[in-house]
Amino acid sequence: MTRELTDAAKAAKAIRAELKAIGVKASVKSQNYSGGDSVDIYTKDLNPELESKVQDICKKYQEGHFDGMTDCYEYSNKNNDLVAQVKYVFVENRPSEEMIEKILNWLDSKDAGKQFDSDVKVKEFFNDYSMSRHILAWRLFRGYDLMGGYWQAA
Repeated sequence: MTRELTDAAKAAKAIRAELKAIGVKASVKSQNYSGGDSVDIYTKDLNPELESKVQDICKKYQEGHFDGMTDCYEYSNKNNDLVAQVKYVFVENRPSEEMIEKILNWLDSKDAGKQFDSDVKVKEFFNDYSMSRHILAWRLFRGYDLMGGYWQAA
């Protein structure tokens, strides 16, 4: 007796195959729970352009979106019967420790980056006492254009 895959498992399998076809290594996991299902995709060190491609690939696997104004889920993409769909598809692109180190080294190589050579100077410059050099590197990784933008230089 063969076990039938859930729609979430089918969507995860299809997403995994599409990402592999464009050379993206990812962890893809499906979940089923009361009230819905989802697929979680975890990637590392993708530049903003490639992350955008991943987001575009994953859009067709999500049935719709949650509308906070009406407090309802709207099935806005349900007309796609060619692929298995789930309620939510989450993509999380994380920097590795090596990537954080590369970004911090890049920041240190910039003349303007010298003002960020310590956590204290970062906190003072941004007037944000939760900010640190590590968080600044995260923001550069996420594509925020601080200091001329890490991704423009990479």
